[in-house]
Amino acid sequence: MTSSQAGSRPTARNTKSVLNQLFSLSLSLSVRREYIERNPVREIAAMLRPRPEIFAPKGDDLRLLLKAIDEYENRPGRLGPAPSPLLRDVVELLIGTGCRIGEALGLRWVDVDLLSKVPAITINGAVKEGKGQPKRWEPTPKTESSRRKLMIDEGVAGLLLRRLAADSEGQTFVFHTSSGEPNGPQDVHRALRNVRKKIGLPADFVPHALRRAAATAIADGLGIEAAAGALGHLRSRVTEKHYAKRDLTAPDTREVLAKLRRGD
Repeated sequence: MTSSQAGSRPTARNTKSVLNQLFSLSLSLSVRREYIERNPVREIAAMLRPRPEIFAPKGDDLRLLLKAIDEYENRPGRLGPAPSPLLRDVVELLIGTGCRIGEALGLRWVDVDLLSKVPAITINGAVKEGKGQPKRWEPTPKTESSRRKLMIDEGVAGLLLRRLAADSEGQTFVFHTSSGEPNGPQDVHRALRNVRKKIGLPADFVPHALRRAAATAIADGLGIEAAAGALGHLRSRVTEKHYAKRDLTAPDTREVLAKLRRGD
């Protein structure tokens, strides 16, 4: 057992379970002989689970990421086909909507409304892959509450309009391969991993971190319920626990506390 395992919650839980069973088996005899009065294991408090730190990149971090993507795609001596805007466009869409990576890649042109006064996209499905199954688009997001309409700003609308203008073959998906199939999450993860390695960015810069960045910005500006709705969460406690980094700045109480101190 390693030192990290020795102090882990699963190890503590398993150890407590084994000790509880041992004491329960010998408890009656031990009580009769007055060795112990009760099972002491039941009085051991459970090890508290520390709340994980949420990595939600700020504006400067995101600008650094976008700059790193541009530098990587246009690096001197780059071989192969011309740089693709796939990674940067997906990253900007994730930042601008807070959607999941599979939802972004599963976006179809029929789900995009660029003609209304307020442009919007509707999350009606997602690209899924892994666990021995091929990449595929499914007409259901992660949960029913994940099906939602998201209003988008001019920047996101602009990148979608640019991709639409470049789509001369009338493809189904906004982000697609040369064969017309949707790009998969692993395509984006791989490209982003190459950028991190080349530029020296921390491993924390993953697509899900961009979703957390959006969640935190929405929660700070509009409240945790608005963030939950934008992310497609049925309950805001999920958003608060895993996505929106809590603002540690307390409300400005100077005036009311000054009155209290003065005895007003």
